Amino acid sequence: MKRDLKADLELCEVGLETELVDINGQQLHTGDVVVVFTEDYIPTLGDKVRVRRIIELSQLSDYHAGHTERKWVSKEQELDGIVIGHRLVQEGIVHHWPDHIAFVPKKYIECYLVAYDLHRKPVHVLPEDMEVLSDE
Repeated sequence: MKRDLKADLELCEVGLETELVDINGQQLHTGDVVVVFTEDYIPTLGDKVRVRRIIELSQLSDYHAGHTERKWVSKEQELDGIVIGHRLVQEGIVHHWPDHIAFVPKKYIECYLVAYDLHRKPVHVLPEDMEVLSDE
């Protein structure tokens, strides 16, 4: 998978020893080019991903109190798909009055839309519940 890497570069004297070492224990010097790996995956549009869990909207109505609670619940579902969107979904309370309705957000959740079948709606997926698939 091809990605554009960007970095902040500064002019410096190269070849000077630093206190840093690479994963093999070799001394790093100023000017060395290194790649930093993290376990955090930040999806981008068009990435092919394998999904382990999805989130779905659940609504619990309390007719006595006159409100509905909206929550996103995690559900096991394995699938392969393509990232087609980035969303910020909300959990909260929907208050119902005779003349109007009001939504009071309690929590915001960052998730991604993943399309896995042309004949089905895309699913919402948390970033930690997906992994990128190689282009091979």
